[in-house]
Amino acid sequence: MTYQLWHQTREQESLKLEAEFGLKSQLVVNELEQYLAVQDRMLRGVQSLFKASNSVEEEEFLAYTDSLKNLDNHQGLLCVAFAGLEPPLPPSKRVGQPLAETSTLDIEKRHIPVVYSQPFSGSDACIRQDIKTPTSRFTAFKQAMQNAETHITPPIMRQNRASNIATLDMILPVYSNRIQDQSIAQREHHIQGWVFSSFDIATLMGEIFQQEISELAIHITDISESRALSVYQTPGADKVKNPRYESSRYLEIHGRVWSVHIASKPAFEAALDRHRSSLIAGAGLAVSVLLYLLSRLFAYRTQTLKTMRDMHKDLILSEQRWKFALEGSGDGVWDWDIEKNEVIRSSRWKTMLGMEDWEMGPELEAWKERIHPEDVSRVLSDLEKYMNGETTQYINEHRLLCKDGSWKWILARGMVVDWAADGRPLRMVGTHTDISKLKESESLVWKQANFDQLTELPNRRMFYDRLAQEIKKSNRLALPLALLFLDLDHFKEVNDTLGHDKGDQLLQEAARRINHCVRDTDTVARLGGDEFIVILSELEDLNSIDRIAQAILCKLSASFKLGEDIAFVSASMGITLYPTDANSIDNLLKNVDQAMYSAKASGRNRISYFTPSMQQAAHQKMLITNDLRLALQEQQLQVHYQPIIHLASGTIQKAEALLRWHHPQRGMVSPAEFIPIAEDTGLIMEIGDWVFEQAMVQVKKWQQQRGAHFQISVNKSPVQFKNDSSTHDQWLDYMKQLGLVGQSLVVEITEGLLLDTSQNVSKKLLAFRDAGIQVALDDFGTGYSSLAYLRRFDIDYIKIDQSFVRNISTQPDDLALCESIIAMAHKLGLSVIAEGIETEEQCALLKAAGCDYGQGYWFSPAVPADKFETLAF
Repeated sequence: MTYQLWHQTREQESLKLEAEFGLKSQLVVNELEQYLAVQDRMLRGVQSLFKASNSVEEEEFLAYTDSLKNLDNHQGLLCVAFAGLEPPLPPSKRVGQPLAETSTLDIEKRHIPVVYSQPFSGSDACIRQDIKTPTSRFTAFKQAMQNAETHITPPIMRQNRASNIATLDMILPVYSNRIQDQSIAQREHHIQGWVFSSFDIATLMGEIFQQEISELAIHITDISESRALSVYQTPGADKVKNPRYESSRYLEIHGRVWSVHIASKPAFEAALDRHRSSLIAGAGLAVSVLLYLLSRLFAYRTQTLKTMRDMHKDLILSEQRWKFALEGSGDGVWDWDIEKNEVIRSSRWKTMLGMEDWEMGPELEAWKERIHPEDVSRVLSDLEKYMNGETTQYINEHRLLCKDGSWKWILARGMVVDWAADGRPLRMVGTHTDISKLKESESLVWKQANFDQLTELPNRRMFYDRLAQEIKKSNRLALPLALLFLDLDHFKEVNDTLGHDKGDQLLQEAARRINHCVRDTDTVARLGGDEFIVILSELEDLNSIDRIAQAILCKLSASFKLGEDIAFVSASMGITLYPTDANSIDNLLKNVDQAMYSAKASGRNRISYFTPSMQQAAHQKMLITNDLRLALQEQQLQVHYQPIIHLASGTIQKAEALLRWHHPQRGMVSPAEFIPIAEDTGLIMEIGDWVFEQAMVQVKKWQQQRGAHFQISVNKSPVQFKNDSSTHDQWLDYMKQLGLVGQSLVVEITEGLLLDTSQNVSKKLLAFRDAGIQVALDDFGTGYSSLAYLRRFDIDYIKIDQSFVRNISTQPDDLALCESIIAMAHKLGLSVIAEGIETEEQCALLKAAGCDYGQGYWFSPAVPADKFETLAF
């Protein structure tokens, strides 16, 4: 009997330790999976930053990734970075713009540096690296691009500060479009770059396995390829010989296969309590001798046997307590006796929920009652699948009710450790991990990726998701939806005059006002800057669109109180309907954008519905833009010159240089058609410089023929003045190279330019004055200029707009107006040029009124330089 008791005790202790080893081995793998899953979620948040915007500035990237430092779970993280296909850009440049057509071959040949990098833990390991080295690393980046999924690299040796460390990267691709189910070819075509996190493997694994290092030897090997690569092993793992317990598990994660080999260390095996079994054997032998000696004392035999049975019972009960050693990791432990349907819960398990150790009975229902109603069905379903053998492990995230009434997020993991002979599970043990902070972090990352931080409205990414859902709903219910695209008028002036802080306040208040005008089921989003977009869904009455749109315009046109300041803005709004105007997201956005710009061009503070003619106009504009880019290279542009006549003498003393475009298919294209497009696209910069150079070469020639006083007028666009890279200094240098004085050139500007308060415009106008270049104010009387502006900028000429000249022979008011302008200009010391003179009578009336110069078809239209030289004036 003594031998049997000793042997039974020894077996029970060994089985207990073996079960504990199996559970700890599973926990090792679970902890590794959980950490990598957290990092994957964090990286997807960074990826969402690029999905949410067509362009991401370095300042935005660094601000977002810096906020991640406040979250837990970044042990061993060296940096979070973005690698782009283009060379490194200056801080003021943007990345995230769609790239040119790309192929795998292009990527192989191109330099792919790290453009943005946010270091963690004082590391500089990511700064300005090239992801193409080593080859194994670049292969993982290409696999991520082709699969559109997270990938990790094999171990990479990398220099960090003064030492070499083993690292690995976790990678996600960033594409320049929003297609979800793309082919590999499409992904390669649209690849924009990659976001990735780099980790110091030793620090990372050491942190994950800090509870297990003293008792377990862990060796992780990458077996994804023919040659196995060591990823990590715990200190001293190679010195462990003939372990009592060993386990090998395989982990498929993010494109790699890892073998996790776990062996017990002597410190773990020491828990096998041989001393207790020896005591029991000795006690049994002593009891046997005592029984022999006191065999006659039959009255004491019953008591002795009872004592031995109590000792045996204590051993059995002590076995149930082994699991609580796991609480050193901070997890709560539970042990479920399935047949009795009773659960033993550790003190830590109950502490997580704010309960005392004596609270909450062993009933399984006590746990079920605390599961959040939204999570119950999922929790029980996962448990049932595991019990039925449909899944290899039980793992579930759910909320449990705390004693104070709050909810706590729990990660539950468990495994069956005892089975009946017929295969029924008898006993299941597991742990509860408090993941509330992790869930808060995930919620924060999700919010930052999907909502505008200033206005708390959905951002561009969330807007696309909402619009896609609303389109599906529209198709299902057969009800249309409307898109309203708003751009705030004069918002830039508020920003420039009152500062960006006041501008931000205005945007926040504008968001609130727009929200108050729509239903709870509608979506208001901020796309960026001063642009807002509204989705009006399930429209049973299309008349409601106009009512809502007018209400928004009315609310936005009211004054904004910004601290001590008052500001006024308005809004230009475009509207398009689904499915009437378009049946895809991209076409809807093109339509509403065109409609909004039509409203702005029509005078602002108004609504414009999309019409097919807008689409045709947009297509025509695109064709003209493309052709205009080639026009200068292929010498399709010409400079014609219209003479400006000195009315008193009848001689040509000036000429205006006018741009003409002879298109190879369309013939002559009107300047009114292509000049605005050149200004919108920035082509006016290059074209304007070319016109100036042609005109200066010509004026030098004509000064030799007609006298040194001869001048040529060149129109300079407001875009050229406002552009920081405008080349007015080069203009002056070019004139000096030709030996021309400043008075050879007259720069013609519009009245609207004088209203610009920026120093850039004033500086350039004054620079022309200092160089002796004269300035003419074109189209006078049609804009907003005042006498103060004429004096401030030293204007030399006023050009009376042809709309006043046209009717002076038939409309006395127009003649009186021209006479007043001429008299006023002469009082201010300015000369006057009348435009659009088409008849002899108009010329005579203007000459009689004292007008200095005239130009128009009565004298000559604009002609090429060779024909200009034949004009007899």
